[in-house]
Amino acid sequence: MIDNGEVMVRLRRTQERVAEAALRGGRNPDAVRLVAITKTHPVEMIMEAWAAGQREFGENRPEEAAEKIPLVNRGVTGGQPVWHMVGHIQQRKSPLILEHFQMVHSIDRIEPAMRLSRLAGEAGRTLPVLLECNVSGEGSKSGFPVARWDQDDAVREAFFEAVRQVLAEWARVGGTRVVGAERVSGPPLTLSLEGVPEGKALDTADERI
Repeated sequence: MIDNGEVMVRLRRTQERVAEAALRGGRNPDAVRLVAITKTHPVEMIMEAWAAGQREFGENRPEEAAEKIPLVNRGVTGGQPVWHMVGHIQQRKSPLILEHFQMVHSIDRIEPAMRLSRLAGEAGRTLPVLLECNVSGEGSKSGFPVARWDQDDAVREAFFEAVRQVLAEWARVGGTRVVGAERVSGPPLTLSLEGVPEGKALDTADERI
């Protein structure tokens, strides 16, 4: 367990590394959003990260998040955190996800996307989501199967058909909004999601702070 006094130092170090990587890649560091994964960490540590300037946090267990998020939201000043759902989605927990999170990273199949879209539409919300893609083809990894997508027309078309179904549901009820694809394993993924508002491919890195 990280001592609370170390949070600010580690956060600053990670922010510097992110900025350096962005500059190497020709990107504006200010355009990069750092999400601090706070699963298993106590509310006090999250509050310290907030005090150090971190504004976006990720949780992977809806029940744990449902206990922590209200406490953090009530305890901070100067705005509210943005909460990201980064774990596997069980459809029965969709109401908890919709209640507590502002973005979902882990849509790995059509069914949870449809469920969240319907619930969000009923609540009058639009929930941004990322489609989780398994680029490596490893059976132990979750995500839409897109291994060899650039060489296999069937794989590519199956994925885009899934995207079209999610978009059609969003257009019908106004629930989820696909904002990109996120790889979980394998080489870099660059996909053009035709017809996706603000569509962009995203890469992820695991920085432990």
